[in-house]
Amino acid sequence: MLVAGGFAALLGRPPVAEVPAWSVEGFLGSAWQAQTGLLIRQNGEPDIMVEEAKYKTMPFEEAPYYAGRVGRWKRDAAWEFEVVHHKLQLTNKPPEVQLFNVSHGYNFLFVNRAWALPGFMWRLGCGAVIAHPETEIRNRRRDRGRGYLGFETAGIGAQIGGGTRVWIAGPLYATIETTLTAGAARVSVAGGHADVANLALHGRFGLGGAF
Repeated sequence: MLVAGGFAALLGRPPVAEVPAWSVEGFLGSAWQAQTGLLIRQNGEPDIMVEEAKYKTMPFEEAPYYAGRVGRWKRDAAWEFEVVHHKLQLTNKPPEVQLFNVSHGYNFLFVNRAWALPGFMWRLGCGAVIAHPETEIRNRRRDRGRGYLGFETAGIGAQIGGGTRVWIAGPLYATIETTLTAGAARVSVAGGHADVANLALHGRFGLGGAF
């Protein structure tokens, strides 16, 4: 059993010989977002520049903030695929902006490289931003992106982070982690687009299984 590793397993790193081939994890959490630049362009109108855009995360409104991850381990390192449902709502809107949300998701799709160290796991990742914007600019509303179900491939993202595991029983463990993400995305608005940079510090708690 994975719990047979005693103290090493409790700290999140079972003995190398017992490291499983696969891990599956799910998380809830929230994020603190730094002030970043926002540029909105509409055809025939002056650009709107918000040099220090402020966003809130709304982690429990509508679809909650969540993340999920699948990893394939070989000894103490893994390749992972991760989805993060990140959410943005602009709070310091200029007069021309009635609504600016990317709250059906400023979603990250990451490919990660992860490493297990004594008592700690850390990872680097990069990938795509898949966005679903809901905006109203100069009283012109748009409730979706240009792609399937209103989602659009909007940009690129990266992350660095780490956390720890506590084994519960058998293959089941609890995990807590923090990550720093950066994204650069272009989302659709009525009659134009918006360039949305994002820098966020995420805190998450979740459950996982090792197989």
